Amino acid sequence: RGWYVQPQLSFGGYPACMHLTVMSGTQVAIVDEFLGDLKTSIAAAKALPDASPAPSLVQLLQSLDPATLNSQTIAQLLGMAGIRGTDLPKRMAEINGLIDAMPPRLSEAILADFVNQMFVCPSEV
Repeated sequence: RGWYVQPQLSFGGYPACMHLTVMSGTQVAIVDEFLGDLKTSIAAAKALPDASPAPSLVQLLQSLDPATLNSQTIAQLLGMAGIRGTDLPKRMAEINGLIDAMPPRLSEAILADFVNQMFVCPSEV
């Protein structure tokens, strides 16, 4: 719908939520349009299937030691999540759910490796 909202994953005791930035230059005239689009989007999101990872997958993620992972293992884990190479899925709910279920050190290691793979020269692969 043309708006940019950012998912914010859970942290400490706070649940996952949506992050919005409203700047001083935001025009009051668009607030009603935004709120209408937000209401429509929330209704559409509620109609989608639950994107939470399976409890068994969460348990597996909790047991992984990021220090033991290499790029090949991370690529295999991402493949299990439906990510091949550096192409992201069209919908990010499942990916955000997986990242949210990971311990912070694990998500940091996987995301750093993924981003690094985006900038690898073909001759280095």
